[in-house]
Amino acid sequence: MIHEPTCPAGLKADRAQARDEAWFILHPGQDSYERDTTWGERAEAEALGIALPTRVRITELTPGGIRMRQFLYGGDAR
Repeated sequence: MIHEPTCPAGLKADRAQARDEAWFILHPGQDSYERDTTWGERAEAEALGIALPTRVRITELTPGGIRMRQFLYGGDAR
């Protein structure tokens, strides 16, 4: 999703992505982790018309590079 530079949801999503990057730097060898969704991620989901997620799984597809977010819902296994 593309946001305007001052969009609050976009800024929150950017900060979450920076924290995700830091997590992988601090946990070398790990390829995924789960965390609570941020307000920005819930706002993105709502804007896309999908159910509001409660958690998100971040998977690093290439070391130090591409990461994927998978929204999780109350019944999803951890």
